[in-house]
Parts: sequence; structure tokens; C-alpha cells
Amino acid sequence: MSNKNYYDFEQLMLKYVLEKTKDTSDPNPRYSYPLLTTDSIANNESLSQVIEAFLTIVHVEEPKKSEKILQFMYGYKNSQDKSLVDEDSLVLVRLEHNDDKAIDEAYSFLDSIVK
Repeated sequence: MSNKNYYDFEQLMLKYVLEKTKDTSDPNPRYSYPLLTTDSIANNESLSQVIEAFLTIVHVEEPKKSEKILQFMYGYKNSQDKSLVDEDSLVLVRLEHNDDKAIDEAYSFLDSIVK
């Protein structure tokens, strides 16, 4: 059983987006960024899709983090070496297969990438 739940992901992602946009006018950011909320996360497969969307935001905001994002999402060693990897070893794929360990790994990666 994972230590993290969908609400933990929502909080981490919304906090990052609000800090980057410096949007303090919205009293309820859940309505401004519905894709990143638990309303969009019905299961681990949709969590995987939300994480992909969030990492796109991080990449746009902080392009220097693209190497780490590519490594996490596709298993690439770096942007030049795009060798095929065992797809089943990727965290996002394992998430879709309801691997509880993958939930913790995904949260840990997101937490580290937004710092």
C-alpha cells in the first residue's frame, strides 16, 4: 500500500503552478487548474496522464530540468541517447498497472523536480 494518495499529488502540483504563475488572486485554484486536481484523477491510469501534463508544465517553466523529465517519462539516459528501454520498467506504465510502489516513486520524483 502506498503512503501517498491522489490528494498529495494535487497539493504538490497546485503549489508548484501557483508559485510559478504567482497567481494570488484566485481564492480557489482548484477551479483555475482542474486538470491537476483530484477531480481529474479517477484511478492510477488517469494519475499517470495528469503527471505527464504536469511535467509538461514543469518543462516549459524550467527547461533545464528536461533531461530529468525525459529520463523519468521515457527512460532515456539523456536527450542524445534515446535507446529503447523496457517499457514495463517505466514508473508511469507501472502506475497504470496499479503498482503501489510506482505511486511512491512518482510522488518522490515530482517532489524532487519541483525543488
